[in-house]
Amino acid sequence: MAALSAVQAHRGTDGLNPLSSSEESCELLYRIRTLHLRKAQPVVLMPRRERQHVDLAVIKIDLKFLMDRLSKLPTRQELALRPLYIIAGSYGLVIAWIELFRRVCL
Repeated sequence: MAALSAVQAHRGTDGLNPLSSSEESCELLYRIRTLHLRKAQPVVLMPRRERQHVDLAVIKIDLKFLMDRLSKLPTRQELALRPLYIIAGSYGLVIAWIELFRRVCL
């Protein structure tokens, strides 16, 4: 018992100083976090290209493609009016079915 290290005594392995569950969970989280950080790879950024290697024509084509795609997206007004069109259309269909049923079956 006398040969216990200070770390073992602090961790409660000798039975005299048991850790509470919150201390155990904090220590476990600390171990997981440090293990994760050891395994983490450094972030590799894209290397900067030298000015003579930049192809402006390719960039312009990409921008035109993106602008074309963005222009095809519905506008805010179109998105706001779409539910109203659906409601009005379904209301018209219900009225038409009721009128048809009333004229034919009654």
